[in-house]
Amino acid sequence: MNTDTLDRIEQRAIFALRTGTPFSAIRLGDGEGRLLAWPGRITRPELDNRLCYWFGHADLTDLEALMLKVDLMRAMFGADVVGCYQGEERNRWWREAATRVALLRTYKPEVMLAGNDLHRELWASGGLDRIIAEASRVVLVTCRDVCDRFQERYGQAPDWIVVPEEAHASGQINDHWQLYQGGYKTAIVKRIKPGVLTLVGAGVLGKVYCHAVKMAGGVALDIGSIFDGWAGRLDTRSYLGRKGGWRL
Repeated sequence: MNTDTLDRIEQRAIFALRTGTPFSAIRLGDGEGRLLAWPGRITRPELDNRLCYWFGHADLTDLEALMLKVDLMRAMFGADVVGCYQGEERNRWWREAATRVALLRTYKPEVMLAGNDLHRELWASGGLDRIIAEASRVVLVTCRDVCDRFQERYGQAPDWIVVPEEAHASGQINDHWQLYQGGYKTAIVKRIKPGVLTLVGAGVLGKVYCHAVKMAGGVALDIGSIFDGWAGRLDTRSYLGRKGGWRL
């Protein structure tokens, strides 16, 4: 992603915080690509593999899987920035996500296109620090307890909304889907007001939470594995172990 695009995204987020304007930036990976391709371009067993990656189980009914897909599409359509892989080297599900974003932008050309590494580039460039500095209040939606380190770095104590760790990282089944069905999104939205910055790392459901935050008037950034780096969990992504400077 070029520097100009990154700067524009940073400035849009800062403007949204200063003016109380709703804003969301999300990213799509190959998992989201698989979900978006189902049922027409992927089999249910292939989708189940990804559901197990997220939740540790795949006992969602077909209707529930479709509901998840619709919620993801709603988050895409409502976002101000959508990041996705732009290239030909990775598997077809990364490219599936990019194809869906390209289609979205034919209907909503004002949606900014970013790379799927937007979160990493914002962190490396200092852009995330500058965005956080503009926020009068910050909410963290993550499984990682980084509140003390966050307060030390930024001088403010964040609100922490705990979500279950993804199954692929924890090695255990989680209840994130059940919590989501039970109204977890509503519980998050109750913490949000215009101008509040919400940093989200919650897998596929994190995209949906970003949209809910925007609909509640807040500013949401999907920063995903940045939380792992902040917490020193460098084993969850290969790139975290290749570069220093991730911890808060």
